[in-house]
Amino acid sequence: LPIMTDLTVLINTEMQSIPLIEINTIIGEKNQIESLYNSLDQELWNSTNNIITDFDLSEEIKLLALKKQILIFKATGIDGVVGLLSINTPNYKGKDIAGKELNQDGNHPQSFGRPVQGIAVNIDDPKDKTKILDANEEGLVLVKGPLVMQPTQNSPFTWVDVELKGFLTLKGYLHLVN
Repeated sequence: LPIMTDLTVLINTEMQSIPLIEINTIIGEKNQIESLYNSLDQELWNSTNNIITDFDLSEEIKLLALKKQILIFKATGIDGVVGLLSINTPNYKGKDIAGKELNQDGNHPQSFGRPVQGIAVNIDDPKDKTKILDANEEGLVLVKGPLVMQPTQNSPFTWVDVELKGFLTLKGYLHLVN
């Protein structure tokens, strides 16, 4: 993921005094980001390039981000199931190790991003849970993988219904509709 390149990250913090001078990416829930915004001197946000959060931030924070050219990306996790399910990242343009041009699409702002490595997502028909739906068809969201909490000790890597509806686009971006 491009977001994993040259990062100094502050994740899910409730600290009141944080040296943001060297932090370029902040990852947290909406209320955590807004708490940081309200408790810290705004000049300390000068080194921040990216904010990754779960829901739309306040208009005041969006204005700060626009003014300071901070990119805001959406991501999601599901309490009790998986800490980080999917994430939007900056688009990446550069060269691979052989020097060939490399372009990676990482951001679709209307979505919650692509599932992270180690998480598989299926969208199943609500009327027939054995039928996997095609891209852009709305259905039940099921997840599995080593990062997913399993309902019992004896069910490693079984599909877990997260009790949400959504769909995956052709490019693999997750949209949640409830």
